[in-house]
Formats: sequence, structure tokens, C-alpha cells
Amino acid sequence: MREILYDGFIFYKKHFGKITFINVTLVFPLLALQLWISNYFYVIYEVMGYPGIGLIYGAMFSLVTFSLIQLPFIRLALQYWKGEIIRLSDAYKCFLENMFSVYIMSLVYVLLIGVGTLLFIVPGLLVLIVLFAFPYTVVVENKKGWSGWKCTMEVGKKYFFKIMMLIVIFGLGQWMVELVFLTASLWFTDRFIIVALIQMGLSMIFLPLFVFIFTSLYLEWIGADIDYFAY
Repeated sequence: MREILYDGFIFYKKHFGKITFINVTLVFPLLALQLWISNYFYVIYEVMGYPGIGLIYGAMFSLVTFSLIQLPFIRLALQYWKGEIIRLSDAYKCFLENMFSVYIMSLVYVLLIGVGTLLFIVPGLLVLIVLFAFPYTVVVENKKGWSGWKCTMEVGKKYFFKIMMLIVIFGLGQWMVELVFLTASLWFTDRFIIVALIQMGLSMIFLPLFVFIFTSLYLEWIGADIDYFAY
């Protein structure tokens, strides 16, 4: 794990320009769209007296967006692991080729989490973790639909606690950094747009490192080597 983390920082430093370009041209627009949609639903349901429903919709859109914005970074991490030349065109190609499949699968993912959460919360958390790796299954193993879910479930069940620990560690790390920056920013302004930009900016900083580490672990979990891939 320490070696993977070290490689992640090397990857980040070496390809910072490409990572930033993807963040600016792809990740930021999607995060901004997700923010707008989430707030739109929140305002509507707040007026109706049901702000909680608006928050649920916001969480759903966040999970869908998170599934999509991982795609180009998974491809970059896979290229790095295979020793290939890192090309931005391949990252965008990966996104365009897989975005529809991952979008549909993310809707199923969100629906299952929602149903599980209604059943005393714990089943929803189990689904969230067990099926979390489905974008990696799509990109790394080129498996979609039922075959993709089957592979994802096998990995999720076998490495449940490792996946959970990685999500918790990065989630807490980002939350603590956000807390520091947001607290500092409130000394100068409390405008929503500033707070939102800080949150999106930090998400764009943490996301590539998280994806690199998770991709590396996923490759390790499935026992992949160079000959494993057909492309």
C-alpha cells in the first residue's frame, strides 16, 4: 500500500498538467452541473416543505457524477501501470466510450443503494461498498451490464473491508481539508458560490490520487498482468 501511495504521488507530479486539463475541461463542468441540479431539486422540495427529499436527490446525483468523473483517470492510471505513453486523447476516448454504460449502471447502483437504505440503512451501505468498483470493472476488464455487475460483486465481497477503509480514509481526509478551507473562507465571505468552488476544487485535487490508488489495488485484486489485457 505504501508503494502504491508513493507511485500515486509520482504519477500525480509527473502528469499534473494532463490531470489539471481533464479536471478543467471535464470534471469541473460535470461537478458544476451536478451542483446546479442538486440545488434545483433542493429548492423545489424545500418550498414544498420536504427539504430531506431534495437532499436525497442531491446525494443520488452526486453518486452518478462521481461514477462518471472517475473514468478518464482510471484510463490514465491503467496506461501508467502498463507502461504506456499517457495520452489525453485516450482518457477522453475512454470517457466517451463508457459514459453511457456507466451512467446506466450508476442509476441501477443508486437505486439499489436507495432501496437498501430504506431497509434500515445498513443494506444500503453494504450495496454502496460491494458495488463501488463497477466503473473500474467497465474500464479495466471491459465488462458491462450483468457480467460487469457479477465481476464487481466478486471483488466487492472479497475485498469489502479494504474498499471500505479506502473510502473512509479518503473521505475523512478530504472532509478535514475542506473543513479547514471552508472555516478560513468564512472569515472573508459566506457566499454559496465561494463555498461550492472550494469543495469542487478540493474534490478535483483528491480524485485523481484516489482513482490511481484504487485502480492499482483493483489490478492487484484481479491478478492482472500485462498479458491480461486484450487491448
